[in-house]
This record gives sequence, structure tokens and C-alpha cells, in this order.
Amino acid sequence: MNRGKTDTFRFIDMEAGKSYGLLINNFDNTGIGFRIQWGGTGEFLGPEPDFTISPLTGLRCDQDFTATDISVFSNGTIVDYEWNFGLRAIPDQASGKGPHSINYSSFGDKFISLTVTSDKGCKVTKIKSLYAEPCCEDLEPFTLTPQIEIPSCYDGDDGSITISASGGSPEYFYKFDDGNFSPRVNFKNLSAGAYEVAIVDIKGCTDSIVVVVGEPDPVTVDAGPDQAIELGDSTQMDGSYFPAVAGDSLWWAPPRGIRDLNDPGSYVIPPGTTTYVLSVLTEEGCLVSDSLTIRVTIDRTVYSPNVLLANGGGGPNNFFNLYGKKAVESIELLEIYDRWGNKVYKGTELDPFDFKAGWDGFFNGQPVEQGVYTWIGHVRYLDDVVEIKTGDLTIIRP
Repeated sequence: MNRGKTDTFRFIDMEAGKSYGLLINNFDNTGIGFRIQWGGTGEFLGPEPDFTISPLTGLRCDQDFTATDISVFSNGTIVDYEWNFGLRAIPDQASGKGPHSINYSSFGDKFISLTVTSDKGCKVTKIKSLYAEPCCEDLEPFTLTPQIEIPSCYDGDDGSITISASGGSPEYFYKFDDGNFSPRVNFKNLSAGAYEVAIVDIKGCTDSIVVVVGEPDPVTVDAGPDQAIELGDSTQMDGSYFPAVAGDSLWWAPPRGIRDLNDPGSYVIPPGTTTYVLSVLTEEGCLVSDSLTIRVTIDRTVYSPNVLLANGGGGPNNFFNLYGKKAVESIELLEIYDRWGNKVYKGTELDPFDFKAGWDGFFNGQPVEQGVYTWIGHVRYLDDVVEIKTGDLTIIRP
């Protein structure tokens, strides 16, 4: 009868001496499975597998011991015995009632199972555990040889230790510091320091060594002392690094104002208060840096003549321009107007330090009339600040 998964059957009235079979067709793609619950006072009268182990305690690896069957079956006959003695057992399996003599080639927790089959086809299994003590007395002592790779950079963490071993009884398992034993022999991503590497072989023999991972000498970079200058002044860097090795790369950043980015003693005209970083990249790929700050004070004073002699003489007093101190980069724009608002001059990108640049008092090839003229100027400073200045100018004609 095919029942739904929530249906139940009436219990069976079992009679002593009879055998019963249960066939379950649980074809279902849900993966939920099924449950069987036994109740009442009936007992299963199948075989009862059991065995003794001698010696049960104090057993060492490479030592013979005996497994003896003591199974019972009161309602029939046991017709088959299947023994499994586990990993590294000699032999690892056996059949028949025994007794069987076994030894283990390795130490540790071991498990023995005995499966018996009755003349009625019942199979029942019994499992017991035991512990094989280490057996190291007759083995050659370990020799542990570390191969060390120090970090490529000072304070780096790309060092490594690779362990090779001899002695004992392979296979070997290693434990690094507080880790667990495993067959792993290479330990990476290490910084400088002392590390303990322990070994255990299949006989339970142990040993350990302390391995010291060194580190390369540090590369020291010194960008030099902080400085204080006025905007427009030039100053020299005083950078250095040690040890200096051919093939290393060196540069300043940011680049603005520096004459030679790869010269630790380069001259620089900072565009304002700036922190410069001197970086060194070694052939090994180590990047080391240091910085200095050049604090810049700014004087935005601009001078403008108030009288211009318009005689076409070409002397310093025959030109009108705006003249700056060191902080001025250029006169972006200079325009001059007469008293009626007519533009009589326009100049761009004038040199603020050239006394023969600017307006000479002429308009369309002719000297302008005497009088008062107004001007407006756009002054650009080295720090990219632009100020607008205005004023007046008196023209005198001889």
C-alpha cells in the first residue's frame, strides 16, 4: 500500500521465534527522509558482536597485540566475521573468528571494527578504540634543517621558513608556533623574529627547533629640515638617503616649483607653503619616504608710478607698469583710460620687473594730452592668486 508521508501503520503483534521483514520504498526528491520508531516490549534477537583486545592499555606502535572474538548469538549461528583494524595496521583487515595478531606502524588513536553475519542474514557491527603509544627508542634522532628567506624590506612581512627533516620515521608532520600539526613544510608571510617549529613522525617521536628570521638593514631617508622663506624666493633642498645603491629610484613630490625632481639637493621655488616628500624605491622594491615643509610668507605689495613723462625717450621714467616684489608672477592685464572713459592702452602678461615694459604715453602713434588717467591691473602671484588693483596716473609732456 502506498501511503502519504503523514500516514502511519498499525503496530505489529510480534510473536517469539518468528522473523519479520520491513521493506520501505521512500522514493522522494525532497530529501526529507523518514523516521522509524520502535516501541513495546519486543527485543531484537540478532547476533551480539564483541571482542577483546590484549593488551588494551600500554600498547606501543610496532608491538603485536591480539584481537579475540567473544560474539554470541543465542538464536542461530554466526557464519561470517569481518575485521577492520584501521589505518597503518598490519594486517589492516581479516576474516574468520580469530584470534588475530596485529600491530600498528604508527602511534595514536586506533579503531577496530568487527562485523558479524548470522545464518539468518543479519549483520551487526561492534567498534572499539585503543591508543598506540609512541615507539621511538630505536630510531635515529631528528635533524631539522631550516631554509630561511628574510623579508625583502626592513619591517617587511614577506619572509619565509622551509623545513627539511631526516631521522625518525617518515611521514613527518610539522607545527609552526601555536598552530596544528600538518604535512606543510613552508611557512610564509613572516616578519623578522624567532619562531618555533616542532616535528612529529608516525611513531610519535617529537622534536623542535627555534628558527630566527633576520631582516635587511633599514634604508633611511632624510628630506632635510623644515624651512621658512618668502614667496618668490628660491631655496635648496637638503635631502639624502643611506645606503645609496646604484639602481635605486629617488624623486620629490609634488613636482611644482622643483628644478630637478631626482636631485635630493635640488633648488625649489615653492608656490606657497608646501610639504615635499622625498621617496626612495630600492631595487628590492622597498619604498621609504620622508618629508619636509617649506613655510612661505607672502608679500603682495605692488608699486605703480603716479607720473609718466610722455616724451618717447625710452627711459625708465617713460613707461608705466605695475612693479611687484618677489611674489608677483606677472601682470596679466593692464588697461588705461582717459578722463572720458576711452581706453588708450591695453597690455597683457607684462613682466613686473621690466622698467621698459608697459605704456609709453602714446596712443595711435601720438603722445596723449597731459592730464590724469585711470588704470586697472590684474596681478597674478606665484601661488596663483590674482588681485585686481586700480589707480590714477598723471601724464606730463615736455
